[in-house]
Amino acid sequence: MPRIPKLEKNQILADLLESWARKYGLMSDPYVARLLIALKENRNLAMWSTMDPVTLLPYSTSINGKKLRKISARLAILRNALVFAPVAFTWLAVGQATSAFQKFVEINSTATVNFLEFWQNGYDVLDEKWRISTVAATDAGIVFVVIILSISITYLNEISKNRKEEEDAFHQEERIEIALAIKEYLHTKQTVTRLTLNQGIATAIENIVEATENLQNRRRK
Repeated sequence: MPRIPKLEKNQILADLLESWARKYGLMSDPYVARLLIALKENRNLAMWSTMDPVTLLPYSTSINGKKLRKISARLAILRNALVFAPVAFTWLAVGQATSAFQKFVEINSTATVNFLEFWQNGYDVLDEKWRISTVAATDAGIVFVVIILSISITYLNEISKNRKEEEDAFHQEERIEIALAIKEYLHTKQTVTRLTLNQGIATAIENIVEATENLQNRRRK
């Protein structure tokens, strides 16, 4: 049975980074693209270790709730247009009723009917759809639709906001995990300098002192 080659850590990290970048369409980001090359070719890693991936790693864009935001925006346009519909329809009805009333008066010059009464009854001259009762019912229906649209828009915006916040939190956690994995691996590739040597010695001394104190405390007990 042929032996399966073991993947090196740099290749594992490169695959992890590439998978994350492809998932969110970040392959064209300069930091991601050039770091992937360095990891796959296992070169210049000491230089990359001097950069902070937590700062340089790009942020992914949230798409959850995007469809709801589009629907909400279109409903808002419709709602804003309908707000003026009752006024426009009422004035149109007034115009139709005025014209019909003038004709009615010309035909029935002796009639003692006022305009409001004529608008309400029509007297077989004014079409039913322009009568005041129909206009009032139509206006009420439009106002009701505007109210429903306003409630729906608020509801959709709230759902969209909550989904976006949840996705943003998940993306941030995922990004931090990738950044820490890069930082942890590249830390082992740092070039030894006087500064890093001193830091290593200081850390070692702190660990020794802490271990000594813990040992003394145990003996006292």
